[in-house]
Amino acid sequence: MLPTIGGALRATFLAAALSLGLGSVAHAQAEFPDAKLDSFVNAAIEVDARIAEWSPKIEAAADENAANELREQANADLAAAIEQTEGITIGEYQEIAQAARSDPALSERLKEIYEAKSGG
Repeated sequence: MLPTIGGALRATFLAAALSLGLGSVAHAQAEFPDAKLDSFVNAAIEVDARIAEWSPKIEAAADENAANELREQANADLAAAIEQTEGITIGEYQEIAQAARSDPALSERLKEIYEAKSGG
């Protein structure tokens, strides 16, 4: 499955990013150059790796306050993962993720890029 921002932690990150004005999600479908899609997949792979690290910590938190604090740290780490990926911004990442949810052809193209990168 193609890694994208999804699930509880991913939704938390997306909501936080949008509320902080880190980018806007375009509602119109757009064409994206292959280089941008490649950067998106690189960022998505890194985001999923970091989510895999943070999720158990958040689930094991002693209480809701501790979990919320860890979520804030995770959100910052996820934003950093995207920002550190060459060729894409948080806003562009969000735009592509949104477009892929409503565009099966784009979703399939991202899946192909992911499979080529992951060898499977």
